[in-house]
Amino acid sequence: MRLLSEQFTLSHPKDNLISLNNFTGTSVEYMDASRIADEKYIYLTTRGRKTGNPHTVELWFAITEKKIYLSHEGAYTDWMKNILEDDRVAFKIGKVQFIGNARIAEAGKVFELGKRALYLKYYGKADEETIKEWFSESTVTEISRIGIVQNAK
Repeated sequence: MRLLSEQFTLSHPKDNLISLNNFTGTSVEYMDASRIADEKYIYLTTRGRKTGNPHTVELWFAITEKKIYLSHEGAYTDWMKNILEDDRVAFKIGKVQFIGNARIAEAGKVFELGKRALYLKYYGKADEETIKEWFSESTVTEISRIGIVQNAK
């Protein structure tokens, strides 16, 4: 298996990434998520929709129901636009690297679940109105079909 960084520098953006359907790594559902859940940041890597180059950002995250949630307030950023073009992502939490599929939600069950998990992790308990106000201009990104790639050094 190639290192994660090598996979993101291959010349053809879609055909050379790990096939998530054939991935034999351990899924987060079989992993003790508590070992990474308390980490503050996720380092998310998307493939640039124009250049094909890796694009990595540092974000807050939360884990709930075996999925990872991110949020962003305001206009779609490059990493979000990249996800709309190619939903496959790589990310690092603590010393563990993963791959998965991301989707962006502006409303609905995914949005509600993600915003509650994120608010609880970073700010603690709050009433529904406070959470609604806090995320009034936000989108939520859900990462699923998660596989562990390697332990980062």
